[in-house]
Amino acid sequence: MARKKTLEMEIINSNCAGIDIGSKSHYVAVGQALEDVCEFGVYAEDLTSLCLHLKSFGITSVAMESTGDYWQNLYAELLKYGFDVILCNGKFTKHAKGKKTDVKDCRWIQKLHSLGLLTGSFLPDEQTEILRTYCRQRTNWLDLAASASRKMQKYLKFLNFRLDVVVKDVCGLTGLKIIEDICKGNLDPNSKMFTSWARLAPNNKISGGKVLSNRILKGSGRLKIALRNAANAIGNLKDTHLSDFFRRVAFRKGRQAAVSATARKLAVILWTMATKKVPYSPPKDYLFLDQKRKMKLGSRIKQNIVKFDIKPEDVGFCFSSNLSTEN
Repeated sequence: MARKKTLEMEIINSNCAGIDIGSKSHYVAVGQALEDVCEFGVYAEDLTSLCLHLKSFGITSVAMESTGDYWQNLYAELLKYGFDVILCNGKFTKHAKGKKTDVKDCRWIQKLHSLGLLTGSFLPDEQTEILRTYCRQRTNWLDLAASASRKMQKYLKFLNFRLDVVVKDVCGLTGLKIIEDICKGNLDPNSKMFTSWARLAPNNKISGGKVLSNRILKGSGRLKIALRNAANAIGNLKDTHLSDFFRRVAFRKGRQAAVSATARKLAVILWTMATKKVPYSPPKDYLFLDQKRKMKLGSRIKQNIVKFDIKPEDVGFCFSSNLSTEN
């Protein structure tokens, strides 16, 4: 008969134990016999009893899996009692084939650890752990903020408020103020608010009834740039209501101030057209080049008629009595 071959391995850690971590109880094996396995709870006094139990058997080294976050309190308690703790990944302690139980798991971990087949996971020092905790918490807060911002945009869209199109960040200062007004029932911000939002209105700083500063806020959004470009082009026109306004301001304060003032006036006009649904009607109509030529020609003809004392019958014109009376 062929003899049965056996494989012997050297014991590396003689005074070692294996712990199977659980959410409600921990199983501790100080040997391979069934009587070497004990069950302990997860409360503070249970962890203290577990450490004293290991001390009574002369255990110096302990191996356990990093299961969830259940291991952290026990790990701190074991270090407090001076044990050499090996915290290993669960994939290195997979149980052999057969029925899986907590008793078998802790005995298997003890056996692997006694043979020196387990390696510990990386655990940072105290300062690194604090820094890592802060970084992870900051990342969690950023993720929560992004999720909340997306939900706000979604529900505002359902309410037919496309705030995400108007402002860059709905959770920014401007977006939150608009949302606050919407919640209060104010669905009409006025032209002053609109020009202030577009950064075209002066930021008046008043103290004790005295104006300390009235500079326009820095920052150039797309709307502000477009309105200032339009205002600059208006300054090159002639004989229009806005170009006359531009020249009056430029004469007193310079071209840059005129560009800012005209851009603000354009913003008010656009706000009025959009909110009141009315077209822009300037006090002075703009005349194109051919219209201007006709007016100049008519003016010269009138001047010549007066100058040479020309009468209608002298040029062969015949007017009706009604027309003559009206003239």
